[in-house]
Amino acid sequence: QSPGRKDLVIDPDLMTPLDRIAGASLLKQHGVDKIFKLDRTKIHGGCDQLVYLVRSKLTTTKLIADQITADIRDNRKRKYKIIMTPRRLQVCDMVLEHEGVFGLVSIEELHLDLIPLDRDLLSMELPQFFRDYFLHGDQTWLASIAKSLVNIQSLFGPIPNVYGQGRCAKV
Repeated sequence: QSPGRKDLVIDPDLMTPLDRIAGASLLKQHGVDKIFKLDRTKIHGGCDQLVYLVRSKLTTTKLIADQITADIRDNRKRKYKIIMTPRRLQVCDMVLEHEGVFGLVSIEELHLDLIPLDRDLLSMELPQFFRDYFLHGDQTWLASIAKSLVNIQSLFGPIPNVYGQGRCAKV
């Protein structure tokens, strides 16, 4: 919660899931003035607060650091908040620190685990999971998946039969 007017910069991967949870009108009610898609261009919003809603990825964090550095070069004074989903990663903090902007941002987590796609269909909306895990061996997302399963069980009771296949099931 950031009081006052703010511009929101959203990771393109999160635009559809966010729209399912909170539409543009709800965001406007909470002080969002303009909504931008995160890319390499400078943010030309008029607000003194800039909120980033992004996935916890190194490339995304570096891009945010570059945008903040560009604002500093232009003598632009803003407050920066980064909301990382599904969780904050220490390596992202290290990137911000290495780029010299860590002290200028506040960082929060948004536990966006299960998103309702239909009445009886939930999704974690992790399009990069397959590539990250199976091609790069990155197990970062497994904690989020396990947390989502625990959340389902806390809401609906123990799952009587759990079956898993493949390398992820053995972890």
